[in-house]
Amino acid sequence: MTNIEHEVKLDAGPTVALPSMDGLVEGVSASSLPDQRLRAVYYDTVDLRLAREGVTLRRRTERSGPAEARSLWTLKLPVLSGAKGSERKELSWPGRHRAMPRMARSLVRAFSLDEPLGIVGVLVTDRRRVVVRGPEGGLLLEIDDDLVSVMEGSRIAARFREVEVEVVGPGGEKLLQPAVTRLRVAGVVHATGRPKLVRALGERAMERPEVWPVKLGPRSTVRELLGAALADGYRRLVVHDPGVRLDEDPEHVHQARVATRRLRSDLHAMRPLVDASWLLRASPELGWLGKVLGHVRDIDVLSLRIEVGMGMLDERDRNLARPLLANLASERRVRRRELASAMDSSRYTELLGMLAGASLNPPVADRWELSARVMAECRDEKPLPDMAIPVAEAALPRSAPLAAEEGAFAHDVPAGEIPGNDVVGWIAASAWNRLSRRVGKLGTEPSDADLHLVRIGAKRLRYACEVAAPVAGKQASRLAVKAAALQDLLGAGRDALMAEQWLRAAARSAPRDRALVIGQMIAFERASQREARELWPVLWERAQLRVRRDRGWLRPGR
Repeated sequence: MTNIEHEVKLDAGPTVALPSMDGLVEGVSASSLPDQRLRAVYYDTVDLRLAREGVTLRRRTERSGPAEARSLWTLKLPVLSGAKGSERKELSWPGRHRAMPRMARSLVRAFSLDEPLGIVGVLVTDRRRVVVRGPEGGLLLEIDDDLVSVMEGSRIAARFREVEVEVVGPGGEKLLQPAVTRLRVAGVVHATGRPKLVRALGERAMERPEVWPVKLGPRSTVRELLGAALADGYRRLVVHDPGVRLDEDPEHVHQARVATRRLRSDLHAMRPLVDASWLLRASPELGWLGKVLGHVRDIDVLSLRIEVGMGMLDERDRNLARPLLANLASERRVRRRELASAMDSSRYTELLGMLAGASLNPPVADRWELSARVMAECRDEKPLPDMAIPVAEAALPRSAPLAAEEGAFAHDVPAGEIPGNDVVGWIAASAWNRLSRRVGKLGTEPSDADLHLVRIGAKRLRYACEVAAPVAGKQASRLAVKAAALQDLLGAGRDALMAEQWLRAAARSAPRDRALVIGQMIAFERASQREARELWPVLWERAQLRVRRDRGWLRPGR
């Protein structure tokens, strides 16, 4: 069972009397429910990785009067937080089984990295309950007055009192703030919003996760730039992992795939600065994960395009086209099973562990050199498209001596200590030149494959500029925006091409009347492709204009 928990946590002193909740607004009434005694056993890693991520995993036994005790496994995952309360996704597995549900264990794998889960806390809660109902008797709010005992064996180690106001029915959101206001007038105060377990465990559970986004600035080093890129990709994968597994919103698959692509692109752009042996291990693994995520994501994108195309048909033709979506749904189930198998494998958690370790200790190369030839070309006043050579040529062999020619650009300090400002312009310039040369080779009617490569180049330029932006500032951000616009337009054209090809294949085995409808949908996709072909030169010109205006930063820093 899954639901979104929306509640406000408050603190109450031992002598505070809670006010009546009757008449919060006209027509609502309050009534008491039987008291409960709850015994919750919490599970986490030794270093509390779940708690530090805002994740709670417990097995709770509850008693209401003389009734038989009931057991419930519950997993709470963070969704968002705000000043007026918090939302968490709550999943539960009822039953008497003591073994942890397989799905619960799976949903915390990215946080625990397969570290053993053990008991980290036992809380006994004596709960008094009040519910608020609407005029027709429907439940709106539940107010729980909890006296919580932190247990150490059979001994009570600590106690605290907590009041929770939780939305339990449609329309309860409107009563949440009036109820909180009434409680505060009575002497109840706002709590930190932390789960009971976190309050019981103390400061250790309040520490931030080991891998956290790195704040960059103009003086950041190469080590910090690389660490920030790795941490961003790792965090994106971990945060969206439960959503990918639950498969309730396709955006989670999209963001996880973006993480793999972004990581590979960033590492590709910075590869002369990255330890080669680490890169040889990491890049294929990211490619593997991106591929299995991409199989599902591509079907999601195609399904959306088919739905949009069906929306342009009349009702009769829409009905004829519906089997197309059923076929895609069947294919998606196959790809989902492949993705689930991949994410349940040790290969996946080993990749996450590799990224986590590299985020904390970035795998920078021993040193970095930029050849005299490239440095000279970067410094002269030729148009940017002619000034750089591919990155693979820009890095001298590791065994080569430092270039002695005048104008050579080399550091005698470890690559990780090089100021980021010395290299981000070169990284972005390399991406720009590769893209510019590719566009320059296009004919008047570029092929679909050529435009696909231009899109990939625009994406890499965008990512390179976004890597540079914290160091280089607004100039890099402005070029990233232009590159993103070009990438998105050509991406939409590529999606339309893929949809057309899929529809043509479907038409070959379709009944005649459905094939005619598919023909209409193919026409829509071809119109989208024509639009992308007509508009992309305009966006390319805007990118060139931005480079001409801000070209000063697209070069090494000294």
